[in-house]
Amino acid sequence: DAYDLAHAQVCDTLILKINQVRYTDNCLKDIVEAENYYRSLSDDQKELVVNHQDLLDARELYDKLKSVVEVIDAIGKITYDSDCYSRILAAKEAFATLTKDEQLLIPTWFNNLTSSEDIYDMLGIISNLGNVEYTNEFKQALQNARNCFDALDYNEQNSIYNYQKLLDAEEMYYDVDRVVNLVNDIAKKLEYVGTHNPEIEKARKAYDLLTDAEKALVPQLTYFTLTNAEEEYKELKIEHERREIEDREAGVAIATEGGSGIPNTVSIDINNSKNNQEDFKENIDYQTIQEGLPQGEEISSICSIKLYEERDGEIVKLSLADIDENMSVVIKLDIPENIDDSNFRVVLLDDENNIIEMSYTYSKDTRQATIVSSKLGSFAILTPVSEPDVEKNGLWLAIIAAIGTTVLIGGVGSFEIIKKHKKQNNY
Repeated sequence: DAYDLAHAQVCDTLILKINQVRYTDNCLKDIVEAENYYRSLSDDQKELVVNHQDLLDARELYDKLKSVVEVIDAIGKITYDSDCYSRILAAKEAFATLTKDEQLLIPTWFNNLTSSEDIYDMLGIISNLGNVEYTNEFKQALQNARNCFDALDYNEQNSIYNYQKLLDAEEMYYDVDRVVNLVNDIAKKLEYVGTHNPEIEKARKAYDLLTDAEKALVPQLTYFTLTNAEEEYKELKIEHERREIEDREAGVAIATEGGSGIPNTVSIDINNSKNNQEDFKENIDYQTIQEGLPQGEEISSICSIKLYEERDGEIVKLSLADIDENMSVVIKLDIPENIDDSNFRVVLLDDENNIIEMSYTYSKDTRQATIVSSKLGSFAILTPVSEPDVEKNGLWLAIIAAIGTTVLIGGVGSFEIIKKHKKQNNY
């Protein structure tokens, strides 16, 4: 009897070693060891084992945990499809058969199951984003997807195989959103701030960098606002440059893009010279030119003709050749009232102030000299030296130009760019 009791006590000790059942290799080893020892006992010895029921309960619980673990392990790689969803659902149902205390005995698999659900849900959130739209609803969906992804741990995030779709959707949406915000930042009332408007150019650059698919998402009103601002600022810039030129130079012609609509004609808007006689006499070019004139002849009026044209929003200086080598400028000069129109001549001064004789016609009725020139420069009206001195006379510079024939712009003179046609022009 003492022998049998000793063996029974050994078995009880092995069962006690199991302590708390967990789904671990060590726990299984302890259970198997106790079971094997119990099976090795005689029937009389088995009768003496006090806690045999604890061994039976341990085995039952371990097998229950094992069955749940196997279902969770069967989930495998998470994919967003019905088969994977079925495996996750089966694992959740199996896990639910455990009591709360039993669930705590398999913490690793509880985490695996929870992680599987989170990964599956994240895959679904991204898959269900659909095509990118520039709407508040899509923005909220993007933000929700981003928040859910950021809440995942490192390993879970690495399992989101469609994460690039979220990145692409975010890039596409926020690229468009940036353009919209930049356009909205453009001042409602534009003012000239320089050759380039930073707000408009930044918005344009951002728009041009968009892909075709992104450009298609930009609201039409936004694009209209951008192009309208560009056109409005282009006009502001041209007007500013025109005024700047007019303030700086006398007798300047501005050729506006598109012209008057007449073939081979460019519309001209010319400003009268603001120079008075004193300024005129003090001009070094005038002094040089005057010294080269025949004795008894002087310059009564002079006007430097310079053409400027709008090109892509810029005011640029041009020569006749820049427009068309076959074109000429028709210049109509109003002869001032204080000049004896029976005794004057019109000449052209080249860049070196050499006098070039010009052919022209003169109408006494209109007191207008008409010149057709294939050259541009300074046109001067020469008259005999008058008495008393010209400084006392206070002659004013009075060469004025405006658009000839069919195109008339407010002012007192005109320019017209026309083709040289031998049969049509008898100058």
